[in-house]
Amino acid sequence: MTVAVPYFGVPDLVERAVTSILAQTHRNMRLVVVGDGQEPPLSKVRDSRLIVYTLPQNRGTYFALQLVLQASPDAWHAPHGADDWTDPTHLESLLALGKDAVAMGTVWIHNGDQVRVESIGKEGWHVGIFRSERLKALGGYDPSARLSQDTHVLKLLDLMGGYHRHKLANPTYHVWKHAGQLTHGPRTGLHSAKRNRQRAYDRAILSRCRGRSVAQIKAFRESRVPPIIQAALAEHVERLRAQM
Repeated sequence: MTVAVPYFGVPDLVERAVTSILAQTHRNMRLVVVGDGQEPPLSKVRDSRLIVYTLPQNRGTYFALQLVLQASPDAWHAPHGADDWTDPTHLESLLALGKDAVAMGTVWIHNGDQVRVESIGKEGWHVGIFRSERLKALGGYDPSARLSQDTHVLKLLDLMGGYHRHKLANPTYHVWKHAGQLTHGPRTGLHSAKRNRQRAYDRAILSRCRGRSVAQIKAFRESRVPPIIQAALAEHVERLRAQM
């Protein structure tokens, strides 16, 4: 299993995220932290399973996730926020479900001193575990996207037979809400014009994907990625593979 952590702008939080992942009861993993134009401050963390790869410029969360997905040879892909953390049994309990794709239907939300369990719509949070081959078959993440790609990927998985939405009264994943998140910024927040445009684009892509084979979906989605982004991604995939 590969746990993928895109990192940008949370220097006080990323070590907590990494420490919680390395403390999982499921030990057979590699953890890849991708610095998205910034070097993650992880010099104090010592673990042979940790790989830190820093991009020379900011490319966005989904470029980082697609980079890890394509570079990793492992059967499982587990996205994780750099500002979040997980309980020790998180990965073990998800694997025990015996599902090919699991998204967390409920998570702990930490907002200052307030803590609550929260569900999100019908999609769930795109934090969980996913068979790498399933994500790769549909083209994975759009590396040119900056917003909303996590929800979009879950909707694409629904076209391929769905995924398990894991709902718990006592979830194993913790989300730390703060002003620096894309979902809270004035330009990128949930009701911003930029996010609305991205959602409209994603809906159009999803509509074009309905009724197509998996191979056709992948080819169509990849055709929408600018060649300059494709070339940059391919270069970094080879470099990251050399570290794995």
